[in-house]
Amino acid sequence: MKRSLIGLTFMFLSLCSTLTGVNFFSKEDVVYAQTYDEPQAFAETIKTIEYGQSATTINNVLVYVNFSGEENNLSDKKTIYDNKESYKIVEDIYNNSEYSVKNYFYLTSNKKIEINTLFLYNESEGIPFTLDYTRDYYNSQSIADFQTDILNKIST
Repeated sequence: MKRSLIGLTFMFLSLCSTLTGVNFFSKEDVVYAQTYDEPQAFAETIKTIEYGQSATTINNVLVYVNFSGEENNLSDKKTIYDNKESYKIVEDIYNNSEYSVKNYFYLTSNKKIEINTLFLYNESEGIPFTLDYTRDYYNSQSIADFQTDILNKIST
């Protein structure tokens, strides 16, 4: 399991390297990734990350959608997360928490990738876009049709 997580991270960063033209690995990094089998121990708590000018920025967009006939549960408060709304928990996971997706890729890329996730809501925070069809309808459609319907909903 440990080796596969490092392998996935290595493959993701290799893909980012190919897409952006930025080399994220030294020869030592490649050798280490291929032979890694023990997790690193942190000597202290990870501190707040200071993002630098040398990082390649990847802008990620997350669109909240509801399928026709389903309730909006993004505003439901979760007691196990200090009564935070569901959509705020997801925002923390991507951008704001110490162990966020943003911090993970920034640190594992040796501060060379910064991922910023923008959240799109319908009219106001916590309100998803409602699609015209049910979940079952989209299960029988292609991804391209699903994406087209989402883009049409956003642009209206």
